[in-house]
Amino acid sequence: MFTPTARRPFGVLAGLIAIVTTVLASMVSLTTMAAAEQTSFPVTISATPTTGVVDGTVININVDAQSPPNELPSQIFGVEARLCKASSVIDFSADFNPTQTGNCILNALSVNSDAKTQVVTAPPNATAALQFRAGVGSDTYESQFNGTINISCGPADPCKLVLKLQVPGATMFKSFPLTYAGGATAPGAPTGATASAGNASATVTWTAPASNGGAAITGYTVTSIPGGQTCVWTAGPLTCNVAGLTNGTPHTFTVTATNSVGTSVPSAPSNSVTPSAPPATGDLFHALTPARIVDSRPAPETVGPFATPWTAGLSRDVPVTGVGGVPVGADAVVLNVTVTGTTAGSFLTLWPKGATKPTASNLNWSAGQTIPNAVTVKLGTGGQISVFNNSGNVNVIIDVVGYYATAAGAGATLAVDGDGFTSLAPTRILDSRPAPETVGPFPTPWGPGVTRDVAVTGGTTGVPTTASAVVLNTTVTGTTAESFLTVWPKGATKPTASSLNWVANQTIPNAVTVKVGTAGSISVFNNSGNVNVIMDVVGYFENGTGDMFHPLTPARIQDSRPAPETVGAYATPWTAGTNRTVAVTGIGGVPVGATAILTNVTVTSTSAESFLTVYPTGQTKPTASSLNWKTGVTVANAVTAKVGTGGSISMFNNSGSVNVIADVAGWYGA
Repeated sequence: MFTPTARRPFGVLAGLIAIVTTVLASMVSLTTMAAAEQTSFPVTISATPTTGVVDGTVININVDAQSPPNELPSQIFGVEARLCKASSVIDFSADFNPTQTGNCILNALSVNSDAKTQVVTAPPNATAALQFRAGVGSDTYESQFNGTINISCGPADPCKLVLKLQVPGATMFKSFPLTYAGGATAPGAPTGATASAGNASATVTWTAPASNGGAAITGYTVTSIPGGQTCVWTAGPLTCNVAGLTNGTPHTFTVTATNSVGTSVPSAPSNSVTPSAPPATGDLFHALTPARIVDSRPAPETVGPFATPWTAGLSRDVPVTGVGGVPVGADAVVLNVTVTGTTAGSFLTLWPKGATKPTASNLNWSAGQTIPNAVTVKLGTGGQISVFNNSGNVNVIIDVVGYYATAAGAGATLAVDGDGFTSLAPTRILDSRPAPETVGPFPTPWGPGVTRDVAVTGGTTGVPTTASAVVLNTTVTGTTAESFLTVWPKGATKPTASSLNWVANQTIPNAVTVKVGTAGSISVFNNSGNVNVIMDVVGYFENGTGDMFHPLTPARIQDSRPAPETVGAYATPWTAGTNRTVAVTGIGGVPVGATAILTNVTVTSTSAESFLTVYPTGQTKPTASSLNWKTGVTVANAVTAKVGTGGSISMFNNSGSVNVIADVAGWYGA
């Protein structure tokens, strides 16, 4: 309660009435508007300051009243105040009546404020007592023309202060626009909160709010649901690791932003992730010279147990261990799978025998297409895999190129247990198209029956000369005839296996894992017609170093097609020039800390000839491609992608519109 002012009689210069109003508001620029005034008796009202105020500014409002005609010394003086909409035309009879709804009822501006007032009278020959109700839910009154008004206005609802002065038989109103200096408010809410799970932790990334409120954001706070565990960000990339979570319990996360004015409302919750402890060990790679283990075409092409096509809805179990050099006890196998004789648009799904068939695909095709794809699949019961065809008839050809087996020493015996993997940002090492596209030693296509040797280690490849095998994204284009490409270690006998298959005029990509041969090179053979060959290296295997592989039952982590197909953060196609970040850790069984993932990426609803580049988030987009396609074609490719900032990868589409589908099949790490 403020100290009452001294009594003074009403005279030619009646008592000076000081109304002290403390502004408790966000710093916003308010529109200056004039209010209607009545001057039925001589009163002068001034206010300082009314412009350039900031939080905490005290506005002194001085009221000098002369005695109206016929006033007696005992007559009293009354004052009432309202906070009103700046753009309003005041209905003084209604808006200044606390029982009415109008422009000056504060809860029409903000549900968090209440500045309703009352007029009171003082005893004869005394100054009037003005009461303000200040603050939310407060019943405290300040008197003697002093009070605190809790102003809560924003850009959408600017305010002005309006006073009503009364003596018997006369009333006057005066408005004061409030213009804030600095123009700052609390920030908007952050967007795009995305979480990836770790061991009793999660890494959360987000996007800055569209508005910082006019003041620099000084911090973010990430909060877990449930548990309320927090992580406070102060600088660097917009990512934060929340520790202290419960393994096995699903969590979502919200993010708030803070500036010098205040803290935003929370963001929308992130995706749900479940923290888990990492596996005790992983697998190391053993490269093989490619060997055919299945060919369902009729004799003399038949290899393996099936001499007839897969029909619609058919699943078959394929023995893998004990054939093609894959030993009993292997955990996963690297295959090149080709479909041909396709009578309808369909897809093929491969998964460990004994597990539930996943909602994922490894190859997708249209009727009449011959399509290859690299598939790494975890081995199931009896060292077998299951292979399902959805529609029509299709012949299936499977070539094994390597396998993974458990590292006995969890890293301590890498030198004898196999080869670890080192992921690279995609690097182009070969392009036989004419300049300016040419990369490497060959500026002309492969002709029919041509074999060329390609160096894959040393130089600018990023692959050390000690590497045992490399992972290449291989694309053929400018194809003049139906043909196939075979890739194998230089110095070894050319196998009866294919790495890519195509028909004339197709552009086809495929991931090729190949053992390094003599002089750090591989051999590449084209069977028929002319073809340009493009190779991008994405990683290599080396004895005694690198990361172990952890196979997974395939799980879908992204599908940009509309509901009910949608999975992941994006429910709309990639348009021309679109670059999107896709979170990959903490999803589908991939933990935080994974250095690379193995995923099957499919593009569909392709409106133009284009390509997709997949690369680590936070790095410069390389001049390399992961998938290439022509208009209207659905294409799949196995993509080994290094994990970048925030446990994410980036995906760029060059032209047209395309839906992107990604199924994770495993990850690399400790």
